[in-house]
Amino acid sequence: MERGIVREAIRAIQDERKTSGFDVSDRIHVKWNSDEQSSKAIEDGAAWISEELLALSFERDVNLKPGEQKLGLHLKLNKA
Repeated sequence: MERGIVREAIRAIQDERKTSGFDVSDRIHVKWNSDEQSSKAIEDGAAWISEELLALSFERDVNLKPGEQKLGLHLKLNKA
């Protein structure tokens, strides 16, 4: 189950990268928050997610309100 959540988070972040106009090779900084169930899996998979996304930082920001989609993921991406 956790690996599935991590894969879904990677897909969601890649979609957000595309929507934001970033290239797949761009290094990024990611701030995120999610519902508690998904957050544990995402935190446990942070190294894998960062590697897959070329993220220089991957930080949970509890000030971001969890989103409405499947994982409750709320994202803020910035190009490095």
